[in-house]
Amino acid sequence: MELFHCRSAGAWLAFPVLFLGTACNAHAQAGVPEKGTGDVTVAYQNLFTTDHLLGDGSRNRIGTIRLIGLVHSVDYGVTDRLAVSLSLPYALGKYSGRSPHQLPIDNGTYHGSFQDLGIGIRYDLRTRPLILTPFFRLVLPSHKYEHFAHSAIGSQLREYQTGISFARRLESLPSAYFQGRYTLAVAQRVIGRRPVHSRFY
Repeated sequence: MELFHCRSAGAWLAFPVLFLGTACNAHAQAGVPEKGTGDVTVAYQNLFTTDHLLGDGSRNRIGTIRLIGLVHSVDYGVTDRLAVSLSLPYALGKYSGRSPHQLPIDNGTYHGSFQDLGIGIRYDLRTRPLILTPFFRLVLPSHKYEHFAHSAIGSQLREYQTGISFARRLESLPSAYFQGRYTLAVAQRVIGRRPVHSRFY
């Protein structure tokens, strides 16, 4: 759920005033901001897990996990086609169950911290009629947080993300459009394996 999305010149300075009543447009864009302007976004995420899946796919109900995140991001237009972005989420996790991995982090109360710093670059390859915007993003743990716990806020792994965003205005419906994104993410190697996953939304 997106709470704030604001486009204005010097948006990197506008973040503190979002909470002082600044009017913002509550929508996201697949394209990049115009040169010299930027987007400031604050997004809220709330995830709840009831089952643990074992290696064979079977479910093991040993407790529940609630993860809450507040994602702050800034997007700035270097040119009319090129943009850079920076994000730093704050996350809280809570595990409730009989099999904690680590104490005190899995003791049934919320534990919060900043998570992973995201640094990205995007380029508007095409703008009409279909917007195509390839991107690359580097994700770096902001510090050494606990990652082996049910309620851990992240994996504490470096990750490289690449993909493409796309959007098109619907001619038959005024002010309507559709958009989507595909991301391929490759994490740093762990115990001889390199996690790779993709997302489409």
